[in-house]
Amino acid sequence: MTKCPSCEREVRKLERAFIDADWGEPVVWQCPHCETILGTTDTATHG
Repeated sequence: MTKCPSCEREVRKLERAFIDADWGEPVVWQCPHCETILGTTDTATHG
């Protein structure tokens, strides 16, 4: 678990991770409460 810097609620790692296959964007990790982008899978899984 980590805490969202915007809404300060607990967020499970990669709870709302997704990838845009069409554009080849990195997987983005969002807070499910306020949708703040918390990082990509690189930052979420490797520290």
